[in-house]
Amino acid sequence: MRLGERSGGANAGRKVMTLISAMVLGADCIEDCDVLRSGQTAAVLGHGVAAPSTLGTFLRAFTFGHVRQLDRVLADSLARAWAAGAGPGSERLVVDVDSFVGEVHGHAKQGAGFGYTHRVSPDLGHQGGDR
Repeated sequence: MRLGERSGGANAGRKVMTLISAMVLGADCIEDCDVLRSGQTAAVLGHGVAAPSTLGTFLRAFTFGHVRQLDRVLADSLARAWAAGAGPGSERLVVDVDSFVGEVHGHAKQGAGFGYTHRVSPDLGHQGGDR
């Protein structure tokens, strides 16, 4: 993943791995990622751990194309895991990666114009974000 000269774009691999590690451990917000910075967690994980404030800057630098890049990484990772025997066998498995629906504030926020809930936002006066 390359964010170019965007603010927060340095060390993208470490930041993505921090986010993934935190999500695997149950994090549901950026602040929850701070728990990874305690003790020898970085040594156990095998990668450096980024601070929550750094992760916020990193995520704000994303465009839709960057999200699609991570989506491709997820698809490839799941395919490799299944090929290595980590799949559910003959059972059905549902992976719900993005189940959170949060408010989007302001016209300038990317994605605020139209969310997947297709509900009109009363304060924006048009198809609003995920309300």
